[in-house]
Amino acid sequence: MTGKRIFISDIHFGDDARYHDPEPHRRARFFPDQHRDRLLNFLNKQVLAEKDHVKDLVLLGDVFDTWVCPFDALPPTYESIFSSEENQPILDTLRQIAASNVNLYYVNGNHDYDLAGDQLQGVIPGIFVNPAGYDDAELGLHAEHGHQFTLFNQSYPEVAGGLPIGYPITRLAEHLGGYIRGFKDLIGYMDEAFDVISGHTNIFEAIIEGLAERAKAEQILMSAQETLTVDQVKSLYKNLEYHDQPFKVGRKLASEGDLEKFGDRLSEAQGYKVVVFGHTHAGKIDKDSLFVKDRIYVNSGNWCGKEAHCVVVEPGDNGQTAASLIAIDADGQPVPEESRRLQV
Repeated sequence: MTGKRIFISDIHFGDDARYHDPEPHRRARFFPDQHRDRLLNFLNKQVLAEKDHVKDLVLLGDVFDTWVCPFDALPPTYESIFSSEENQPILDTLRQIAASNVNLYYVNGNHDYDLAGDQLQGVIPGIFVNPAGYDDAELGLHAEHGHQFTLFNQSYPEVAGGLPIGYPITRLAEHLGGYIRGFKDLIGYMDEAFDVISGHTNIFEAIIEGLAERAKAEQILMSAQETLTVDQVKSLYKNLEYHDQPFKVGRKLASEGDLEKFGDRLSEAQGYKVVVFGHTHAGKIDKDSLFVKDRIYVNSGNWCGKEAHCVVVEPGDNGQTAASLIAIDADGQPVPEESRRLQV
């Protein structure tokens, strides 16, 4: 039971083609020249150097990113990400961690939803892959990426082989500034917004068509072997849940910016003391919501922006569980005044 459980998520590694695209807006979310040293410093100083005090390091999804790529470019594959020269220093350090006395775990997110365990273990021997999440019964702890609680990023096994609709949205949106920040943005891209709102047009087909028109895309390059027309993409997702209920889609999207309520529901249903999510890129820690008492919700933020956070869960005082959201500076060191620790 002793030792820290450390969580980081949302690094969004790309491959060399995405890192070095001559047009900056077409590049990966992770910028090696801006973000890599911070992550390397953290892994070396807070994990390897402290390995006798760290039980587990959990990579909580969206570490490897095969989504962020313009529709007309060849998207990254896991092979191209793993072979990227820019990524080797991080991968080398993760191999050292997996070979140490620290347990290294991987939990899939939406941008790496189909990364298979044996594929990752071939690159980082000794890593444990738990697609559904990470649990520690002794601490009353549950962690997962969080995307399965969202409409556009969850996998529907019977739809498009499990590929979320967020994938084509992301590929098309790379020509429109990258991020789509909710229903209001999406409606703004639609030529038939009135028909969508009135229920006369399938909302998911309209979203894909509107984005494609703005991006001037007729097809999406899926891989070196496959290209899909926009009409083919529309047909894949036309029968998603709520396809004829645009206001319900809007309400769901509006509630997904903060996943805390879904953490509350897990705590209530399963009795967890601590629930850790990633996905939103917004670090957060909160204790004792209005509906669920004696629980802590933490979001691990991201490592591909101006700020970086990790989550630490460990035994607390008097048999309690302690959870911390810790801000990390460019040297890989904690920033105490921007960090917070709670016990339950």
